[in-house]
Amino acid sequence: MGELELPYKRKSFNITDSAFACVLFILFNFIFVFAYSFIPTYIRANRFVFYTASFLVEFVFAVAAWTVAKARNVDLIPATGMNKKINIKLVGYGLLISLICLIFFASLTSTFVDFLYVCGYRSILPDFKFGSFWVYLIYVVITCIAPALFEELLFRGVIQSGFKAYGEKLAIIVSALIFMIMHGNAEQTVHQFIIGLVIGFIFIKSGNLWIGVIVHFFNNFISITQSYIFEAIASNSQPVEDVTDVAQTVVANPWLVLLMELIISLIWAYVGYSILKYLLKKTIDENNRINNNANLALNQNETETIISVDGEAETAVMEVSVAEGSEEKTSVNENSEAGEGSKERKRLSVPCIIMFVLSGLYLVAEWIMSLLDGFGI
Repeated sequence: MGELELPYKRKSFNITDSAFACVLFILFNFIFVFAYSFIPTYIRANRFVFYTASFLVEFVFAVAAWTVAKARNVDLIPATGMNKKINIKLVGYGLLISLICLIFFASLTSTFVDFLYVCGYRSILPDFKFGSFWVYLIYVVITCIAPALFEELLFRGVIQSGFKAYGEKLAIIVSALIFMIMHGNAEQTVHQFIIGLVIGFIFIKSGNLWIGVIVHFFNNFISITQSYIFEAIASNSQPVEDVTDVAQTVVANPWLVLLMELIISLIWAYVGYSILKYLLKKTIDENNRINNNANLALNQNETETIISVDGEAETAVMEVSVAEGSEEKTSVNENSEAGEGSKERKRLSVPCIIMFVLSGLYLVAEWIMSLLDGFGI
């Protein structure tokens, strides 16, 4: 009997990979921003340079994901679910899910922002200035397509996947929190967390990264398109007095207004949640239907190793040695129902904890600095 050759690359990410990914995307982003700051101002003012830099900032997420996979011997495509199928029906569900999130949960975001305004906060988010349809198309690429693909690849494909062994709920919540804080501004906090939870749930149940990419794309695309349409309408109409948010308006009791706004927002969000549950179920069912045969073949290829001995077949039980800073051995039984992704939970290693703490502190510090900037501090 000849020697059995084991696959060189792992087919899933673990918790150490997630920690490594958090550190890498922060490090790469810092290096890029630091290098960009040395470019002369007159060059940075060039539109082509600005658009290119905006795209590269997003591309950093993909570079971090690829680097983790390369350094940790993980097959990136199957590990992130990029080998799954997609069809027009799933695209339609993705659009509907994005619309439900924007329509029914946007009021929660508005309530939180209004709360900040009452406390003295002022918006620091730049307004999009398109000017032409071609500029709008460029913004679609750098604020819709690039973030949807590159951010999902890292935050769901790598980071959330690594947490899966510690429970699906924890994996969804942690990746949504990191996704939220990563945006580094208070005004997007609530919405980014909600959309992170929704996409995280879809990915954990389907294993299909493309569905999350579609939802993320439409979420950004609808907002950008809305801004473009409003700008076009405003340019063809008479100027009007600026209208502020309700919480910025001088009222007798702004806190009472906020309370009423919160109650209405929660009721509205519950309606959206009820609709969203139905859409998510239909989405997962459709994904399972079109990917069932591919998944079955994949599982058979990855989890069943049959060796012929004396005319009879026997199942091979392999011991795979994996280096992760400390020596660790994982028993892989091909007949196990759990498969590769559901390994026994382990205590986090010290290097892993350090990486999570350092990256978490950095992201939280950036978010707080943005908040203080909005308060003029």
